[in-house]
Amino acid sequence: MLLDALGSRRIDACAINEHRLLGDVIEEVGDDSSWEGRWTFLRTCTGVTTGEGYRGGVGLLLSPAASRRWRAHDRVASLASSWALSAELPLPDGTVVTLISYRWPTGERSAARQEVREAAMQATHALLESASRDHPVLLLGDANGCPGGRVVPGTTGLHGQGPLTPGGEELVEFATGHSLRLMGTYFPKPADRGATWYSTPHRTWYTLDHALTRSRDACMITDVEPKVLPECDSDHRCVVVTVNPRRGQGGHVRRGLRAAQRARAAARHNVSRLKDEAKAAAFATAVTDAADVPPATDPSSLGAVEQALVAALRAAADEVLGPASSTRRRLGWQVDHADTMKRMAAARRQLAARRDLSSAEYKEARRQLSSAQRRELRQLVAQWWDDRLAVLHSGRGMPGRGAIEAAEREAGLDRQPKGRAATELYARWHGTLRSRGSP
Repeated sequence: MLLDALGSRRIDACAINEHRLLGDVIEEVGDDSSWEGRWTFLRTCTGVTTGEGYRGGVGLLLSPAASRRWRAHDRVASLASSWALSAELPLPDGTVVTLISYRWPTGERSAARQEVREAAMQATHALLESASRDHPVLLLGDANGCPGGRVVPGTTGLHGQGPLTPGGEELVEFATGHSLRLMGTYFPKPADRGATWYSTPHRTWYTLDHALTRSRDACMITDVEPKVLPECDSDHRCVVVTVNPRRGQGGHVRRGLRAAQRARAAARHNVSRLKDEAKAAAFATAVTDAADVPPATDPSSLGAVEQALVAALRAAADEVLGPASSTRRRLGWQVDHADTMKRMAAARRQLAARRDLSSAEYKEARRQLSSAQRRELRQLVAQWWDDRLAVLHSGRGMPGRGAIEAAEREAGLDRQPKGRAATELYARWHGTLRSRGSP
């Protein structure tokens, strides 16, 4: 029933907490009648108790489609202890996400429980430090701590629910020290839908289950919503996290594309130098010297021969031809005022980082800064064009000022035409300039 419930909601991965199955096991669960086939269950539980006989492990449940992608990936799983487990899961678009399923037991009742909680936090820390810096990281689990309405810039948002608990303070400190964000506090939810666990003795809702990610990857999370799944048979609500790696400030997909573009640009060579006979002869000599490849008699070795020849060509091109020059065009006024553009961008970032302003004050400060920077840019562009026109009117390669003004009057451009007539007048103007000897 649980597999069918997860599959019907199109959930690729599910973090499981507090299961009672001992051992570090990777197994297939379900059968062919399950949703889309058999699921993969990665679980760990060493039987560590919290001092009062309570025992529970963590795990990751992968859908059939996610299981196929996970098994085809190089790294399969990394088991830390009974409190944390990680796995690298490729998404359908190729982005690899490191999933960490964690559980921190409560430490508020005794010193022994607090020691076990600290050990669980250390296990999560070890997995987080071993995760690749190039991949997004998503931590899913039960922290047994409610941050409440505490707002920490860059760590918690404005929509936390429930009272602040000591475990919640530890969670916020852990997230701040690792540059993580509690994504559930960034999405507004109704009061009866934002929390994950209800305390009957206290008659209070708490947010104990959290989804954390690095600050740079927060743009991938589009929603975090607790939902009631009767099939789970748990007193906690399930936290559904929606991930879109192509959303937000570039994302890992765009960063990968830019890296590939830089690699292709670095591999280009100045082939125009082959027009020079001396360069062409030197390139041929370099290729001959580098291509020390024996003839292939076995058809299966043709691939190795081809790779060796390609390497020889690249080595010769690096030595003789050199890299190709960049063909990217940039506006002249931007090149001349690069320092000014950087200063403006730094001012915008500094304003965005301020947390002492209310929403209305921030909007007003942003409006004033944008207005001032637009005025400055208009002045810079106008001054740059004035300097360019002064060079053109000096007579170097273009008619003088008087000739241009006469051509404009003759073409009728001083009447500011519109529509189709403007196209005809501009054509007459260019014809007049060409007749006067303009290049």
